[in-house]
Amino acid sequence: MRLAPEITAKLIFEATDKEDPYSAILLNGMPIGVFVLGEYLEAALAWHDCFVVLLSDNCFAEAIYIHLLDAKGNLIDSAVIGTILSLGNFRSFQITGSDQFSFSFFADDQFQVTLLSRPRFRGFWPAAFGLLRGFMYLRVGWWRHFSIRRQVFVAEKTKDGMRLAPEITAELLVKGRAGKASYSAILLNGSAIGASVKGERLVTALAWGDFFVVLFADTCAFATRIYVHFLDSKGRLLDSAIIGAFSSEGNFRSLQITGLNQFSFRFHAEDIWHIELFSELRLRWPLPWSKSRLAWRGFRLWHHFDVRQQTR
Repeated sequence: MRLAPEITAKLIFEATDKEDPYSAILLNGMPIGVFVLGEYLEAALAWHDCFVVLLSDNCFAEAIYIHLLDAKGNLIDSAVIGTILSLGNFRSFQITGSDQFSFSFFADDQFQVTLLSRPRFRGFWPAAFGLLRGFMYLRVGWWRHFSIRRQVFVAEKTKDGMRLAPEITAELLVKGRAGKASYSAILLNGSAIGASVKGERLVTALAWGDFFVVLFADTCAFATRIYVHFLDSKGRLLDSAIIGAFSSEGNFRSLQITGLNQFSFRFHAEDIWHIELFSELRLRWPLPWSKSRLAWRGFRLWHHFDVRQQTR
């Protein structure tokens, strides 16, 4: 594998509210007859008689498109890295082997791309957070010609474990009523960070490396709930869970830090809730609710923490 300066790109169709941007791929300044998703060429590589082009855009989110082309300019395989309203920055690109290259995009991660000498059957589940290899969107077939693996570097920053975070406070923005949740702003040393989150009253805040876990209590007309929110250092919401059910009642108490990445608390009468934070993202439980009967996890595909209920 080598860098391919002979490959360039020219924007053909700009992004609109309904359409993604498309660029033409040029070989030595001449179009090779293919339009691909993406706006800015970040890198181009030559591998045997094929080319790999990486393009970025920031239409509704910052994304990286990876396209594999043959010598005639036919699109063999594609993938896009990015999620709705995601923030990313293409950096640290390097060729790491005869058929491999890597780069970073989201915070504290690295994507490793391996080109395959033989095509493999395309799975139905994404292999990494933020990775899309859909049939309709990217118009690729049943076989993949490269694999993508994501590694998250949070272990070093979290080696000192978890602590209480008195620097995190909250301010109520919207008081819930008629079954609707309340919303609060997260404050770091008195200054608002990130977007508002669900919850009325901050019951505790914990720091874990560059991340924060905030727990809110909220009593609406029908139930008492605990919201568990996992945030990065900029206040961006990465994952959430809701503990409580319709007509349920609870009282937050007995918070304990039980490990480098674990804590527990009581909420319902005899229940103990255990929260374990992950150093790497994990594919979620196949259902939107947790394995615990009173914990709702929503429809996020990847989780940053696990919720376990212990009933005495």
